[in-house]
Amino acid sequence: MSAGPQHRKLIDHLAGWGVDQVAELLLRRPDLARPNPPPDVAELASRAQHQPSVQAAIARATLAENRLLQVLVALRRSVTDAELAQALPEGVRLADVEPVLASLEAAALAWCYDDRVHCSGTLRQCMPTALGPPLSHFERALTVAHLHHAVELLRPMLDEARQTGELPPPAVGSDGRAPHKADLMEELSALLSMPGAAAAVVDAAPRAVADVIEALADEPLWVQVSHSLWFSPHGSRAAGIREPTYWMFERALLLPDGDRAATIPRELALSWRGGRPLTDLGLDEPTLEVRAVDPAIVDERGAAQVVHLLDQAAELLDLWSEVPAKALQSGGLSVAGLKAAAKRLDVDTDTAARLAELVHVGGLVDQSVVTTKVGRRATYSYVVETDAEVADPWRDRPPAVQWRQMVGAWQRAERWPSLAGRKVADAKPIPALGYQYPTSSTAVGRRDAVLTALLALAPGEGVDSDGLAAHLFWHAPQAWRQATPGSTDEAIGWILEEAEVLGLVAEGALTSFGRLVLTGAVADAEAALAGALPAAATSVTLQADLTAVLVGHLDRVATVELRLLADVESTGAATTLRFSEASLRRGFDAGRTSAQILEFLEAHAAKGVPKPLAYLVADVARRHGH
Repeated sequence: MSAGPQHRKLIDHLAGWGVDQVAELLLRRPDLARPNPPPDVAELASRAQHQPSVQAAIARATLAENRLLQVLVALRRSVTDAELAQALPEGVRLADVEPVLASLEAAALAWCYDDRVHCSGTLRQCMPTALGPPLSHFERALTVAHLHHAVELLRPMLDEARQTGELPPPAVGSDGRAPHKADLMEELSALLSMPGAAAAVVDAAPRAVADVIEALADEPLWVQVSHSLWFSPHGSRAAGIREPTYWMFERALLLPDGDRAATIPRELALSWRGGRPLTDLGLDEPTLEVRAVDPAIVDERGAAQVVHLLDQAAELLDLWSEVPAKALQSGGLSVAGLKAAAKRLDVDTDTAARLAELVHVGGLVDQSVVTTKVGRRATYSYVVETDAEVADPWRDRPPAVQWRQMVGAWQRAERWPSLAGRKVADAKPIPALGYQYPTSSTAVGRRDAVLTALLALAPGEGVDSDGLAAHLFWHAPQAWRQATPGSTDEAIGWILEEAEVLGLVAEGALTSFGRLVLTGAVADAEAALAGALPAAATSVTLQADLTAVLVGHLDRVATVELRLLADVESTGAATTLRFSEASLRRGFDAGRTSAQILEFLEAHAAKGVPKPLAYLVADVARRHGH
């Protein structure tokens, strides 16, 4: 081991690399070769330490690589092998992480030289950790007076605790005079980093303060403070001076980080963990368990779901063409509009919200602002079908083409359709179709990651959502943390549910037409779906209790006519509709005559039209218009 903490610069390290190593680096981090390949090693090293490039490399790191990077940035910039070995979780040896270190070195995120592990300052700045930001993150907010005060209060506290060992020497200025800010920052960091420092502080602190420190050190969260954290060398008169959080702030144990938010420095959290940043490095890649599925059953269920989806989408378009749904002033579908859609479709509001989002990203519905001139001018927003040039052609297209259009729009959507109706960060539920809906291009990437993993399975192989989530998270944990509004398991579950709603997935496996459309064989996918679609039913069973039972589905024209004359009571394996005076009057209001209604019913009744229903049609016809 070298005697001094000599830092090995990346440019010097890359200078000793061979052609194969440089080629591997460019494969691991392709952005380094854009827009043009680097002309020399100096330019390559510079690009490799550029913050966006480092962040992109972190997003591609596996769970083991990510967690080892968290350990490295919690230690010194150039840490000895012995120090790294002591910081590893119990039972993990340095030899166990050598393959991970080699992988990080191939990506130029960390490099080994002279029995030390080195990393760049850029990595230390932008690597997210479970320990919060280091003390240096707060340097601008800390004054020299505050640093002096904090050190004076901490030294006696730590000196009384024998388990902390020898205290670091007091800071001394380089010119022999009073220490500068950088010297005090280094002294405070050394005090907080001492083994047992956190335990000593907890022992000496009031009980209320100890509770806060223990909670934050075990689970480093940013806490909200109800008072200002401001230090004055002349004595503070700030509100909240008696609060536990101010006691911690005065000693630089809790520092402001954002509006009314504060957190403990990383050095204190590391001390609380006994110098071991993490308890598990996730070195073992989880095995993706696959199970056998019947491709024929997968296609059958996927095709049935496509029919169901297209029927629901058309029904929703019909509803909002007849009665536009009121939209919120802040944007998004109103609660009343969502409930009306759920009632029409006979589903719960979450399912209706997701369908509304899928129809919206497909470009079939949008919000429209209408201003009325009754009395004072009033402006209202409604959710309506898009212009005829978009919606009407979609209605007239074959089912397979309608499906392909909705699938393609979903793949490109920078929204999370299943997020509608859910809360994010304890805020109000997010309305479907809302302008305030979280959007991000990362949604496309995460959706593609799930679909790519399913494509890698052979036909006849399926997976469970939990197993797929563990597999995907291990391969790119940071990408999932940054991209999703919920947890990784939730996000992958949403994507799989949406893929099932769209008929891409069934039984945890891709349908044959889903596999084709994802590989770009659009025409083949449409043909495969057209061949798998169940034949439309030609008749319904009309019963004497004024109900109609439909097994399967009618063609769209007959379905629209039937739903004009009857109200849906239940859906499932069979759909039950009920005729009533109100529903039949709706048909007469639409211009139908009793002869036309009876002719339609007789044409589609498997066992004829029951007399009670024929009498009801005649009775409503006689009284209609009076």
